[in-house]
Amino acid sequence: KFLNMWEKLYSISRESLKHLDKYLVEVDPKIPRFFLQTYLKSFDSQSTLMLYFPYNTIPENKREEYRNKINWISWHKDFSCLTTLVRAKHFTTDGLEYKANNGLIIKDRYGVEHDCTYEEDEAAMQIGDALYILSAGHLMSTPHAVRTNNVPDNVMRTTFVSFMDPRPEQIIK
Repeated sequence: KFLNMWEKLYSISRESLKHLDKYLVEVDPKIPRFFLQTYLKSFDSQSTLMLYFPYNTIPENKREEYRNKINWISWHKDFSCLTTLVRAKHFTTDGLEYKANNGLIIKDRYGVEHDCTYEEDEAAMQIGDALYILSAGHLMSTPHAVRTNNVPDNVMRTTFVSFMDPRPEQIIK
């Protein structure tokens, strides 16, 4: 199933490049057609199952430091070109599924926060800093964080994520 999920996310990422290329040509005619598809035809796609540990696994002497934090992951932007992810699932430390909001929040170009909601059979995409550079700033990288949504102390969050990156030998201009 892991490989099958990676193949689906990879396919979504490749298809999205076609639409992003079309948009870039519309906003900046100096950008060549199929620029991203050509530039990124040999890219690395790294996938991982991300686990956000429950609060009750934090050592007791550190818990007070984390008690009032609302985010599992603070605000940041990915350095990749595209990040594609499936909807998060939450589980108790006993292995039972726990129903909770996705937890992903994003900021738009005006700094307004939005809960990122999508269904289990859908995927979300975020633009990273590498694509911001490649697009000459026409595509903004997406600031995002992961909120705990005040889940009980024994609840963890998991999600499957795929990062599409230029190969290390590619020079970004």
